[in-house]
Amino acid sequence: MIKQLFLHISLLLVLSTCVKPYDPKIDKYERVIVIDGILTDDGNPPIVNITYSSKVEGGKKEMVSNAVVSILTSNGQTYNLTEKNKGTYTYTQSMFPVIIGDSYQLVVEHEGHVFKSTMEKLIPSSPVTDIAFHVKNDSKGVDLLLSTKEIDSASRYYVWKLTETWKFRSPIFSTTRSVNKEICYASTRDELTLGTTDLFSQNCFKNYQLLTIPTSSPKLYYRYSILVEQLSISRNSYMYLSYVKKTNETGGSLFDPIPANMNGNITCEKAPVIGNFQVSSLKSKRIYIDRTDLPSDLNISSGMEDCSLKDIPFTQSQKRTRDSLRQIMVVMDTISDINGVFVRFTAKERCFDCTATGSPNTPPLWWEEKK
Repeated sequence: MIKQLFLHISLLLVLSTCVKPYDPKIDKYERVIVIDGILTDDGNPPIVNITYSSKVEGGKKEMVSNAVVSILTSNGQTYNLTEKNKGTYTYTQSMFPVIIGDSYQLVVEHEGHVFKSTMEKLIPSSPVTDIAFHVKNDSKGVDLLLSTKEIDSASRYYVWKLTETWKFRSPIFSTTRSVNKEICYASTRDELTLGTTDLFSQNCFKNYQLLTIPTSSPKLYYRYSILVEQLSISRNSYMYLSYVKKTNETGGSLFDPIPANMNGNITCEKAPVIGNFQVSSLKSKRIYIDRTDLPSDLNISSGMEDCSLKDIPFTQSQKRTRDSLRQIMVVMDTISDINGVFVRFTAKERCFDCTATGSPNTPPLWWEEKK
């Protein structure tokens, strides 16, 4: 028996030494210029951000200053951009003229190199006709569904910027503490939701699933709003942004294939470059979803289920106990009733002060309550 046990242990030791982790050492690192530009027809000026690429681990974004940045149009006009902040260039003279059907080219000159995008045509974006919501069959989430108008001349490639805002509440109120911030408004933004009508028989979206809000999220517990900004893009920009989105979501892998179009639509004859110049027509729509708009039996998390109050007896001789509690708990009130004096406490500050989550307790200027 002892001999068999010894053999098993010896075998495990041998096997444990057979597999060694592979830790590649990359000594050579090439710093590459990265250009990210966008021009839209929503009245906002074009924005171009120029940085140097950084190492994956411990890399810090290095902005590129003193570049000469301009946008050329298909009708022969040239518009020079100004460096507003370090590495960020924009048009400051007047409203930038953007016309559906015209094409635009980004040109960047830096340290003797000229970086040029392809001529990008401004293709119209289909109007957003509806954003509907539908409870999933398993009642574990609510789908947001997009529909657009069919226009043959509209783009078949889109990127959506989704800005979600929701109202939430801290459930505990203190009668003696001065800090009672009950209602707050949280917000989050996703700028890389992509879609295409390429495989559809019609050039439009019909109940296209933009995202799913799980019922385990508190977003729908009181009142929720989403602003959908839809931007038309070219096929090349779509492929480039698809790669960027995949890289952001997976973090990349040593064995991932490197796509041929990862450099976007910007090139340079004598220097490497990564980047893309996006020319987009923008359409937008906002909707609200109130808790009363959803089935009453839908089980939605408030995000505050772990908030509770506890009472412990208190006398002057137990002052040390109360002071000790303050080190690990939040003492809310000292209360008295016919049963004596008690210290009331909770474990988390966000349970009575919603701003402890980092969200403001004032609604955005555009916020509307249900009428």
